Parts: sequence; C-alpha cells; structure tokens
Amino acid sequence: MVEYFYEESSRRLASVTENDGVFSVNILHSSRVPDPKNTFVANKADILAGENVYIVDSVKSGLGERSDDKGVYVELVKPLLDGVYGIQHTYIKTTGPLLIGDFATGLEDAGARITVVLIGGDTSVGEFVNDLSSVGTGRVRLVVFPAGTGNALALSLGINDNLDAMRQLLGHGSDEVLPLHMYQVAFPPGSCRLYSDGTTKKLEGPVLFLVVMSWAFHASLVADSDQDEMRKKGLERFKIAAMQNLQWRQEYNARISISSAGLTANEDAIVRDGPFAYLVITPARKFEPKFDILPSGNILNDSLHVIGFDTEESPTYIMDIMNEVYDNGAHVHDKRVFYDEVKSDSRITLDLQDNKSARNRRFCVDGAIISLPDTHGQVVVNYYGSRKDHYELEIVGKINR
Repeated sequence: MVEYFYEESSRRLASVTENDGVFSVNILHSSRVPDPKNTFVANKADILAGENVYIVDSVKSGLGERSDDKGVYVELVKPLLDGVYGIQHTYIKTTGPLLIGDFATGLEDAGARITVVLIGGDTSVGEFVNDLSSVGTGRVRLVVFPAGTGNALALSLGINDNLDAMRQLLGHGSDEVLPLHMYQVAFPPGSCRLYSDGTTKKLEGPVLFLVVMSWAFHASLVADSDQDEMRKKGLERFKIAAMQNLQWRQEYNARISISSAGLTANEDAIVRDGPFAYLVITPARKFEPKFDILPSGNILNDSLHVIGFDTEESPTYIMDIMNEVYDNGAHVHDKRVFYDEVKSDSRITLDLQDNKSARNRRFCVDGAIISLPDTHGQVVVNYYGSRKDHYELEIVGKINR
C-alpha cells in the first residue's frame, strides 16, 4: 500500500512504499492529495518549530544492516525531512558501544528545546539517558524509531513500526508528549557491564532503565544472544539462546523483598524466597510484538511490576509458561507465576545467595548485560523520576492513558 506525506504551506507531496522493510520515497510533482485516507498532512510551521533536532542512528542495533545507503534514516527519515518538510537536523551515526553515550555526554542546551530521535532499540535509549550531560539544562524530547530487536519501549508507546514513528515525529500533539519515567538499579561494588565484543566497563554508580531489569532465564537468553552473528537472526536469536539455556537447570538463588518508603516492620514487606527460574521487573506491556508479558501494563504510569516463577523439576515448565506469554498473556492465569505491583514510593531488594556460576550472576538492564563479582550481594531497584540532573525528559507516544 502507498502512503503519502504532504506539507501544506509548500504543497510538497511524497509517496512512501515499503517492501520487506525497505522504504522508497518519491517526491511527486502534483500538489493535490491523491488519497486523503492514506495521507499524513502537516504544516512546516507546526513541526519541531524552533527546536534543535538530533537524529541518532544506532546502526548496529536490530539486524545491524544499516549503512550509508541503506536503512530507516537514508530511505525514509532524511527524504521526508529534507525533501518535503524542510526540517533542519543533525545526523549522528553510531557504530560502537560507547558512541551514544559520548553524544549524550556532550549534549548542550543552546537556548532551544532539544528533540532527540533515536533510531535503535531499548539499549540505545538506555545508553542515552544514563550518559546524558550533567551540566546541561532544559527539556529533552525523545522520539523512538523501533529499529532494535524487541523494541519494547516503542511498542509500549503505541509505535508499532517506523512509519508510525515518522508520523509521531512530524505530527505529535501536546497530549502525546509524556514524562519519561525512569527507574534505577544499584548493583554491588565491582559489578561491570559486559559488551558483545568481549570488553567490560566497571559501573560507577546506579544504572537507569526504562523498560526492564531482569535476572535468571530472561537475562541469560538476552546475554547469550548478544553477539553480532546472533543479532542477524532478529527475534529468532532469543529462541536459539532459550533452547541453549534449557540444557541446564535454571536455578537462581535470592530472596526478594518489596517494601514501602519508611517501612520498618519486616512483616509488612512482600517477601519471596527462591530459587527462581524467571524474574523480570518492568512497567512495559510487551517485550516484543507477540510477547505480552504484562497485559495490564502502562509505561506512562510510574509503577513497576515484579513478574516471575520458581524453579521446578519438570523439564517443560519454562517453555510451557513462555508459550502462555505468547498466547495473549495467558500466563496471568497460571498460579505458578507471581505478579507484584511496586508503587513509586517503594523499593525492591534482591539479596543474592550462593550463586557460584558466573552465568547466574548476569542481569539485563534494558538489553545491557551487567555481571556481578561475587556469589552473594544485594541489588536494589526503585523509581528515579523523569528528571536527569538538570534536564526534564519527555517522550512522544500515543497510547491511551
């Protein structure tokens, strides 16, 4: 199907087609809208007026196949911004694991509101917010193009594909600009981030996340699929890593406690004892298009959910429950699965107990893999807010509140 993009003041018109993920934009000489039902109409004066626009393209995210002549930016975003709407912007192509952080660290407020368009996955967004400059001030508005593997953040914001994201960039209203709720997780001293190229970086403090902090089976399959060759397989890489991990017993030892601020009586806290096979902490409804982990989730709320289940002897229980998740979130009716809502004034504490294998000490934070140094330790999760130092962070989305 052909879609059209039209700029009212100049009467510029372009057609957009997509074939197997490849976009083609054609600037048309006609100034008449051929199909109003399939035409996005906007006036340049109403689009990103007076804003500094940065487009950050994480070309290694997702399938890792974007290049100077191939990908969402060169095929779709640039032709429409330049050829139809005349929107000035700065393009940053990131090809290494630290380059998004370098951009965020150097971001400066030049007196105008900043819009950052992130073409990438959840890890790209996480890297940006964690390294955002501590000396800048103002508002930063994020627009996410789902170019990663799972794209949980975009899906949770009602952005199902890159055309959706393009419309949101060009035509979002004030009611579609939302606070960017962030959460933080504090790991034990000596913890480090693991990169797919084998390098590591010691953590210097708590890590912020937007979508998920996980441990056990979920973190293991993300970690084991985080290699260039596996990334080329798309979502299939998670299934391959899952089958690999099922070859050994999924047993992760910890006690989980959820307590409200100022709580002193231990009996008032929610406490769960392991061993656990699966554990995710998230505000997001979906981790991938058909993986409905939290059917009632709303990423616009400032609360988290702890979702998991214990280790069992059955050889099939993990995949049985995973298949329920893919079945429109049917796992919510499975008594083996626990759900605990965590309000913004509460904290989650994981007291790790005797996890001898290094495999069992890996955590996933929005796709980034964190490794703990010791068999024991404490991990603490709590609400952070929508302000990072002197920046107010906003995100564009269209889901119902």
